[in-house]
Amino acid sequence: MIEINERGKIFGEEIHKSIESKLADYSIWVKRKIEYADLIEGIDFTTILLQSTGGRPKKEYEFTIDAAKEICLLEKNKKGKEIRRWLIGLSKQQIKT
Repeated sequence: MIEINERGKIFGEEIHKSIESKLADYSIWVKRKIEYADLIEGIDFTTILLQSTGGRPKKEYEFTIDAAKEICLLEKNKKGKEIRRWLIGLSKQQIKT
């Protein structure tokens, strides 16, 4: 459904694409979600500067699973709800093990 990387984190672009956000501009979308959810850098997410392909380096955001759930909750569409429930199920599985 959505890729969780080897560090147990989720890239913001992966969330944006998967929840089918109506706001096409990823950089605006992610900044709004971070601000609205009061997410804290270093706790809820980290930023990574990707290698430049000739212009300015692209900034990517890597979210914890809990932060990703909150972002999906804020999206208020069918895909956001579906992914949030899936992430909650993953969290419950991790608690059992």
